[in-house]
Amino acid sequence: MTQERLNGLAMLAIENNFLEDAKMEELIEDFISNNTRRLLLFKQ
Repeated sequence: MTQERLNGLAMLAIENNFLEDAKMEELIEDFISNNTRRLLLFKQ
């Protein structure tokens, strides 16, 4: 297995752990609030 592939697999594992701990509602709110158009479309 190449080093590049191992690095990719390591990044997937790290990101997976991050996503398991993340609060999805907060992430969605942050994403929406960073763009005025999104804010108008998705904010209720």
